[in-house]
Amino acid sequence: MKKSFFVLLIAVFLGSCQGEFDDVIYTITNDSSKAVSFLFNDIWETLNDGGSITYAINSQKGIFAPKDFTKGHHPRSLKLTRLNKGAAGIFYTFSDNAPLSLNVKNNLETPVTVKADNYISGSEDTGVGAFNDELFTLTIKENNCEKASIYTSSPYFTIEIEASYEPFQSPVIEWELKDAVIYVIIYKRF
Repeated sequence: MKKSFFVLLIAVFLGSCQGEFDDVIYTITNDSSKAVSFLFNDIWETLNDGGSITYAINSQKGIFAPKDFTKGHHPRSLKLTRLNKGAAGIFYTFSDNAPLSLNVKNNLETPVTVKADNYISGSEDTGVGAFNDELFTLTIKENNCEKASIYTSSPYFTIEIEASYEPFQSPVIEWELKDAVIYVIIYKRF
């Protein structure tokens, strides 16, 4: 009796482990407005906007997710969402993360470079994946205005000023968000 009960327990245990090494279906869809290249399971793929690809990978190999997908894009311009539908598979979707407009007015008599961590995109997004990593800053000539895009509604702005600028004239940065536009004014404190 004990022996048959032990065999029954082993059979139940093995039966419960049966699905552990089934294939997991991964579906990756690009709902963004531009092509996206990414690394998935050590393979580079490129999906055009509206494109989709499906993989069946044995669950014993682990769980996978797209990586390195911001190359050629501003790191904040793409959003990746994950939806696990159990036996139906895991679904990843790329979508656009819309930027806000950034208008900067420099009222100083010297050029300034504005930074907000890595949220600024110093040029208009062309949609062709031509983002340059050096464009996290925006340089504004003296007494001038510049426009760019920014990927946050609560930035922390810092500025760099040429060394020749009088240090006793501490610059002030004021900003406000209004109708999806962040307006920044840089001026000297008197």
